[in-house]
Amino acid sequence: MRGELQTGRDLIQSGRVETAIERTRAARKSAPQDGEMLGLLGAALEACGRSTEAVETLRKARTLVPNS
Repeated sequence: MRGELQTGRDLIQSGRVETAIERTRAARKSAPQDGEMLGLLGAALEACGRSTEAVETLRKARTLVPNS
């Protein structure tokens, strides 16, 4: 899962945000309670201008990783 996180970060940094969203959503299927992965999804959503969805996603991630 850590490799998927790095891949997602790399995709966002290289401007391939939609691909990062797709890959992150796919990775979450095997670990739906992974707050760090959900946080990455929120960051990707924000990066592509989907602010409302990003805020909702980041709030949920915060409940899974309360000290983040």
